[in-house]
Amino acid sequence: MIKPILLSFLLVSLISCSHTNKGVRVQSNQADAFSQESFWRYDQTRLSSIPKSDQLEQGERLCYEKKIEEGINHITKQSAQYDKTPAYWNHLSHCYYLANDYAKSSFALDMGLAQKANNRELAPLFNNKAILLHRNRHFDQAKVNYELAIKNAPGTLTPQYNLAQLYLQFSHFEKAGSILKVLNQRYPNDLEIRAHLGIVYLGLGQNKLALQVFNSLDEKHSRRSDMAAYIAIAHIENQNPEEAKKVLLRQASTRDPKIRSMTLMAQKRIDFLMEEQRKLAEEQKRLPAEVQK
Repeated sequence: MIKPILLSFLLVSLISCSHTNKGVRVQSNQADAFSQESFWRYDQTRLSSIPKSDQLEQGERLCYEKKIEEGINHITKQSAQYDKTPAYWNHLSHCYYLANDYAKSSFALDMGLAQKANNRELAPLFNNKAILLHRNRHFDQAKVNYELAIKNAPGTLTPQYNLAQLYLQFSHFEKAGSILKVLNQRYPNDLEIRAHLGIVYLGLGQNKLALQVFNSLDEKHSRRSDMAAYIAIAHIENQNPEEAKKVLLRQASTRDPKIRSMTLMAQKRIDFLMEEQRKLAEEQKRLPAEVQK
């Protein structure tokens, strides 16, 4: 099993970024299982294809493009027609979230959940409520809301993926794996799902499987600062510090203090293992020839 202190540090770093990142790490729509379901994963092509007649999504598009005040005003102008629908409050909540106004974002979700609607309409709001609770470290409540989102719309992927990340944060690798394996089978081209499945294998101590998954990632994902750290650790656990060092040399730069700290921890472990291997090689050289054989 992977060293618990280092792994917990990495998991907290990864999860802490996952729900606060406003600059979405977008794949192509063909590879992204969430591209039609999660607004955070829309790319520019998807944003530009939003129908002009959909005034709520047009407002959120403005918020996504950092025109927050304009987007909120655009949405609220539709209140007379839509404020009895969960979708209206969900779009408004997204804009407040992007503005870092989490209290108003949460209030908008509560207003949306209070509306009379069918289960599928409410599911995205439960998921987004869970994200806010997760972000604010109310983990038990976050879990309940992720599960409510899944219950209300069993086929949706986003709350399942988010619940898996919550399980990962607390090292519940089996539970996270049971979700991610199903998602990976359904959407084998989504590299985010695949990468997190690799983390599950790493946490379970199945280093060869972890490396098999990590080696299938494209260069963009494998060089990403957080993923490079995981890949390096997989090589460290496989007693291959040379490969781990190569991975970190290709690691994308980051200003995130947690990722920088965990990278430093990995580098120290690499240096230690390489020094141990050097000492062992020196001892082998000093042995009589017949013993070396």
